[in-house]
Amino acid sequence: MKKYFDSSWQFALALMLMGVLGFLYMKTRAVNIDQHNQIDNNLRVLKQLDAEWNLDVLRSKVEVNKNYDPVTSPQRTILEIQGSLDEAATSLDEEALTPALEGFKAAVAQKVDLVDAFKSQNSVLKNSLRFLPTATAQLQQLISEAKPAKPEQARTLTDLNSRATDLLTETLKFNLIPDTILRARVEELIASLEADQAKYPEALAEQISLLVSHGRTVLRQKEREDAILADIAAVPTAQKNDQLGSTFGQVFDTKLRDQDSYREYLIAYSGFLLLVLGYVGYKLFQTFRSVREANDSLRVAHDTLEQKVAERTVDLSQALDHLKESESQLIQSEKMASLGQMVAGITHEINTPLAYVKSGLEIAHTRMNDISELVNESVLLSSMLQSDNTDDEALAHQFQRVSEIATAFSENEIINELAGLMKDGLYGIDQISEIVVNLKNFSRLDRAMVSEFNVNDGLDSTLLIAKNLVKRQKIKKMYGDIQAIDCSPSQINQVFLNLITNAAHAAGEDGEITLITKQQNDHVKIVVMDNGKGIPEDLLPKIFDPFFTTKKVGEGTGLGLSIVQRIIKEHGGEITVHSNVGVGSKFTVLLPISMAEDERTPEEALVA
Repeated sequence: MKKYFDSSWQFALALMLMGVLGFLYMKTRAVNIDQHNQIDNNLRVLKQLDAEWNLDVLRSKVEVNKNYDPVTSPQRTILEIQGSLDEAATSLDEEALTPALEGFKAAVAQKVDLVDAFKSQNSVLKNSLRFLPTATAQLQQLISEAKPAKPEQARTLTDLNSRATDLLTETLKFNLIPDTILRARVEELIASLEADQAKYPEALAEQISLLVSHGRTVLRQKEREDAILADIAAVPTAQKNDQLGSTFGQVFDTKLRDQDSYREYLIAYSGFLLLVLGYVGYKLFQTFRSVREANDSLRVAHDTLEQKVAERTVDLSQALDHLKESESQLIQSEKMASLGQMVAGITHEINTPLAYVKSGLEIAHTRMNDISELVNESVLLSSMLQSDNTDDEALAHQFQRVSEIATAFSENEIINELAGLMKDGLYGIDQISEIVVNLKNFSRLDRAMVSEFNVNDGLDSTLLIAKNLVKRQKIKKMYGDIQAIDCSPSQINQVFLNLITNAAHAAGEDGEITLITKQQNDHVKIVVMDNGKGIPEDLLPKIFDPFFTTKKVGEGTGLGLSIVQRIIKEHGGEITVHSNVGVGSKFTVLLPISMAEDERTPEEALVA
């Protein structure tokens, strides 16, 4: 035990040393340079995308971009790179990265919202700018179609046409150069048109109102657009990008410094391990030398060891032979005990019909004198009748004598008596013959060791053989329609005899024994059940052990159930037992219908 603990301690120490070495090695490989380069590359891409994004917004403002796709497309790439940065920050597990990354993401989200607002406002602005020339042209068309009645009306229409043209021109200038002077000029033209709107016909007034509305829309949307563009320019995405890059750089620098420190630790620890290995190597060399010396000693001892082993082997072989002989004697004793019970039952069963035969033969022997006398007198009478010299008086006397004997036979019914005696004798002989046949069926010694066997017939034969033993018990048969099985009939009958004998002993006088058979797939199930005193739960695991018995000393060898289990296993089956104290026991045997080839053992293997 001490040696075991020493080995366990050494093994644990070796594992600990290797664990520390592995830990230090992993720490020297903790910094992923490829990841660092990928993060720097992602941040550069983000900065470039941000700059291009700002440029595309300006291009959309001045209508270089014909649609808003260039303004929208960078968003997906930016979000993908943000996801990659999130994964990198999670893998690095540094608290300093969280605020920097969240600040950058918030700036991007703010810029996305402002770009969406720019697209909305710019769309309205462009619509008004596109419609202004059309509205001006429609107004001018209406002016040209008007037919002024007076010269003053013609001058008024000419002035309206001039102001509409000025409004269009100044508004377009304001869109390109949004200074305060142009804005004031546009507002002045709008105000003058609105003031004179009532002077003109309804159609002209409506067209003036439409033109003025789009002019005001341009002024309003241009102001809002400029404010949004100013907000977009103020979003610190570039600064947040730089800050995030700086934070990532600081994290990697810290990890690199830690990695360098662990590399120094690894070098020192490796040196320590080399010293330890040198010491262990020295100790192993000493151990090897000791082992070599021990081997030399063992080699010397080996010369005499074989002789000692041979002597010990002879002793063990003799002991094994004695043990086998003792086992055979015990098994034979168990067989003889079963045979004694069987012989006692057979003797009782044969004595009764034998008494019929003996009594009948004794009476018949007694009657033989009377029959002999009748035969002799009848022969004498026949001789006298055939002789020519016979005296009539002597013949009459002889005839009278034969008649008297015949009358006595008739009156005493001697012939009927002899017939009845012969009938009883034949009945007794038939009973003895039936017992002999059942005994032969029970042992099946005239059959091959393995043959087809009907379990129901085997149980009936066993009951007849054990009739004297179970004569006081009630036998309840519940046989099923089953197939014949391949087995050694004599051995299976031995199993039945042991189980029925045990059930009879357990049930006692006036007890009940139940025998059940049924087909169960490719097996036959046999149940032997009694209503006896039962087996205590603590004894159930032991009942199949050799030499275990609950009977008194001298009443059993304790091998019965052990032999039963052995026979059943050799047939490829199994036996189980269930018992309740005060209720009874149930032994269940399961036997295959067809034995496997490797279970068809030779005769000597099947003999218990």
